[in-house]
Amino acid sequence: MKKVNYLRVSVTDRCNFNCIYCRPYERVKILDRAEILSFEEITKFIRLAGRWGIKKIRITGGEPLIRKDIVKLVSMISKIKEIE
Repeated sequence: MKKVNYLRVSVTDRCNFNCIYCRPYERVKILDRAEILSFEEITKFIRLAGRWGIKKIRITGGEPLIRKDIVKLVSMISKIKEIE
């Protein structure tokens, strides 16, 4: 049995690619800013996932570079020792 060692983390609530994966047939609710995870919440979850064997993180969300201060998040993730 192959072990999953990666996690895909969406950092935006909407995708600009408009594919069926992100935009199902029914209308997608746009989230309020307060409903989107903060960088601290994201890194806390990734730290926990690292303890469960996650080694790689894929940052997604359509175009994740549109998330304000995305470089800060990447820097925070890079400091988590379990993540390669």
